[in-house]
Amino acid sequence: MLFRSDQLNNLSTTQLSALTADQVGALIEAQVTGITTSQYAVLPTTQLTALTTTQIPWLATAAISNLPTTSIAALTASQIGAFTTDQVRALTTDQLPALSTDTVAGLSTTDIGAFTTTQLQAFSTDQVQALTTDQVQALATDRVAAIDTGALKGLTATQLQALTTDQVQALTTDQIQSLMTRQITAFTTADLNALTSDQEIGRAHV
Repeated sequence: MLFRSDQLNNLSTTQLSALTADQVGALIEAQVTGITTSQYAVLPTTQLTALTTTQIPWLATAAISNLPTTSIAALTASQIGAFTTDQVRALTTDQLPALSTDTVAGLSTTDIGAFTTTQLQAFSTDQVQALTTDQVQALATDRVAAIDTGALKGLTATQLQALTTDQVQALTTDQIQSLMTRQITAFTTADLNALTSDQEIGRAHV
């Protein structure tokens, strides 16, 4: 690589854009961290998507939270899957809707479990529907209770059946009321028996 890590942060956007995919993929940790947050914010997607899954964890959380939504959308499922827990939590509510459904489905259960309630509330219906059964079970009860009622209505029978009893009990009355009859019938007998009295009232209004 022609540039030292202390030189990279002095490169112009034009100069950074001139780096080839092979050059970007060859950057060592000190060089990846040497690129500033403001530089990453204007880095063309061609260069950004050239970062390997080994390099992705080296990105500062500030750099990630400042990436434009077009850059977030361009990241591959493998790249997002390489995010550390801190990096996952750095994604803003404006960035999250830019993740493709394939990318969401490719997230590890650890990543899914790392999302805050505020982040999960930013998920679109399509993104919630893309969650695998393992990912659904990885959601903490307070995260389940935070899912938007509109998005919750998009859950499939398979996803609902994957909910643990504790997760079902965490559903709010408003969430229960938002479910359609076909979704209620997807609950197991054990789940239905575990509903609280308030939830039963909500169920009666479905």
